[in-house]
Amino acid sequence: MKNFDIADPGGNDASDISTVILSDYSVFKKQSEELMRSFHDKKTYYGSIQAIPANVLVDLKLSFINLLSHFEGLKTDLQQEVNKNTKFLEDLDQKGASKTAIHELAVHKLEKSRQKLEFYGLVQEYSANFKHQVKEIIS
Repeated sequence: MKNFDIADPGGNDASDISTVILSDYSVFKKQSEELMRSFHDKKTYYGSIQAIPANVLVDLKLSFINLLSHFEGLKTDLQQEVNKNTKFLEDLDQKGASKTAIHELAVHKLEKSRQKLEFYGLVQEYSANFKHQVKEIIS
């Protein structure tokens, strides 16, 4: 039987939430990498971004918008994971557990969560730059 928590009225424990975030992130990463690869393939095929037909650029732009819209809450979730992992690591340090295996695992987990958050931010930047370039080309 699951314990219900005020912070999570659905009764999900931390590992359930982390699993959902990891699952969402994995899908986001795969789809964003495929989308960026598709853009680069088209750029290579046509020779430059300016030579890509407008309808293809618009389709790519909409794909970026839809991807980030679908996963808009993921950045907040990833930030919360970073915060939670940072707090856990700080608590270990306060308890004098900085030379333990659990501390090393916590450091590794914090680094991984930071990398995920950074990747999400890079995709946001990439998308914004791409949308700006498309706007200049189509206008």
